[in-house]
Amino acid sequence: MFYYEERYAVIIVGYYGDEQHYKWFTNDAQRQYNVLTEKYGFNDSEIYVLVTLKEEWVDNLSMDPAIIDYNATEDNIIIIFDYLKNIVTKNDLLYVVVINHGNDDHHINFWKLKIFIDFVQGIFAHDTYFVLEKIKKVNNKELNNEGNLAFYHKNNKIDNKIYDYELNDYTKDITARRFIFVLQPCFAGGFINDLSNKNHVVITASKEVQLAFAPFIGEFYYGLEGYANDSNNDGRLSLGEVYEYTANRIFEIIKNNPEENMGQPQHPLIDDNGDKIGHHYSNLGYDTNNKYKDGYVAARIYNLSYEDANLNNLNFEKLN
Repeated sequence: MFYYEERYAVIIVGYYGDEQHYKWFTNDAQRQYNVLTEKYGFNDSEIYVLVTLKEEWVDNLSMDPAIIDYNATEDNIIIIFDYLKNIVTKNDLLYVVVINHGNDDHHINFWKLKIFIDFVQGIFAHDTYFVLEKIKKVNNKELNNEGNLAFYHKNNKIDNKIYDYELNDYTKDITARRFIFVLQPCFAGGFINDLSNKNHVVITASKEVQLAFAPFIGEFYYGLEGYANDSNNDGRLSLGEVYEYTANRIFEIIKNNPEENMGQPQHPLIDDNGDKIGHHYSNLGYDTNNKYKDGYVAARIYNLSYEDANLNNLNFEKLN
């Protein structure tokens, strides 16, 4: 059995848009931090939290600001991943969650007209992005108590966007044994063709042509907290079962309240076989018993741990 030597997590919260989303997004960041530390035993020093606070919405802040490490600017995101390139090894786990609004350059006009057409699929999805808050002032903050790396915050690029191909550029040289992305923005399925890799698990709130207004990230956290079903009755809860629980909950929520997603369907996707195409658990491309299809790897990640005889007996548990 293989034991991970180190585990790291990055929580990124981007553009809010309004006070209600500020409350929701900061609460989501706090819940993710709590799940990692309280249920899965991550240390605070292993979690990098990037959140830009809004002084004018202080009454709607739903997280402890003490857990925030850096403003969520593209500069800091780049520096974080550059730092992780130097410390993450092929024996480590890296978990990244993005809590944000999202869009796609090819869907903006359809969004304005509230028309959504499934005309982009798989490897042809492109130009999907999430947006960051604008930062006006410059501050310095150390990476950790040793002060071996300083962070600086400054005005982001004029578009304040991180595109799918940019997120891949910032993370592609990180040699983690297992790299898990969880992406909550609308149209997040468009990130899959860029982030897909043989050692990556990419879970998105929706297809590349869909809104994601139903509470994907909240339901995902419920799953991680232990509310997901042990569907194969093996006595263990896998990341795949958390994904299936979340996708099924989104289906039920929209079925019972179609306006939850503006009357549109929402299909959370997963890609864990590196073929650059994500699948919903109801699709033929998803099969937890077929190692060539999506779902096989995630079904063998237990409680953010991983073990399987056919995949080198990997395990995400941290070495003591």
